[in-house]
Amino acid sequence: DEPLYEEAGPRRASTATATNRPKRPSISNLNSITENQS
Repeated sequence: DEPLYEEAGPRRASTATATNRPKRPSISNLNSITENQS
């Protein structure tokens, strides 16, 4: 899982989100963040 988090984004953000969400947390976060900002 660690290498996946590294590729998707920073470990800290991914690890913290991974606890609440399934794997690939950064992708979901990026999508939601982009939508909110836009």
